[in-house]
Amino acid sequence: MAVRGNIVSGTGVAFQVVLECTALFAAGLFACFVCFSQADVRKKVLALALGIPALYVGNIIRLGLVFLASRYDLRLFGITHVYFGQVFTVFLVLLACVLWLKWVNPVPAPSPLSRTVSFLARFAVICSCVFLFWMEVHQWYVWFLDRLMILAFSLYGYRLLVPPETAIYYETFSIVTFASLTIATSPAEWSKKARALSFGLGLFFLLHLLHRINYVLTSAFHSSALFQLDLFLCDIGQYLLPILLWLVMTLWQYPHPKLNVRHRSR
Repeated sequence: MAVRGNIVSGTGVAFQVVLECTALFAAGLFACFVCFSQADVRKKVLALALGIPALYVGNIIRLGLVFLASRYDLRLFGITHVYFGQVFTVFLVLLACVLWLKWVNPVPAPSPLSRTVSFLARFAVICSCVFLFWMEVHQWYVWFLDRLMILAFSLYGYRLLVPPETAIYYETFSIVTFASLTIATSPAEWSKKARALSFGLGLFFLLHLLHRINYVLTSAFHSSALFQLDLFLCDIGQYLLPILLWLVMTLWQYPHPKLNVRHRSR
């Protein structure tokens, strides 16, 4: 194996490690979780000093496993890259957050930690099922996006030819993360979950459609006006938005403890 800059190569395969392959986004999520928690500043600094390097080590292990699997059989790259790139990274961040909660809240069960562990177990089962389902239908999803895009361009007199076969389109796997988090959230009525899913999935649909349109503008019309915006939206939409949107939906629609405020008599 040889490493030159951000290119890793060996035995007939070579990969470019781009920004999305790093642990930057996972570290950002963990840092936000720690910084906005109620804890001593010294504990926060120590948690960031230990947690962020640990996330980077975990990400390096992920990249190493993807490389080894692809070296063994190049057909495994798509599955291992998508699976570890989405599901494993989310698990890594959630595990770091659970360890942080355990450290700052050493309370016997039942506690927020026990509820978090229960949520992670539900999320693991649901995410695995949704992931396998999405692996089968995501090409049809991309096909539908392309049909809408072709129709829109045809209104302006352009005829697009899009290849019918689509490789694993990992940008759409933000749907897996958001849907799994929403379904795993408890307690909540299914009607509220349905509303959250409808809004969230609709937003992701628009982001994915915008990404496909920008892809055509860049490749067919050589227009890079929206390239930086599209890159930013893809990074946010793929890693950060599913979790932030789930948190907002949870606080907005789902039951949460009420604060007991005592008014002092004057």
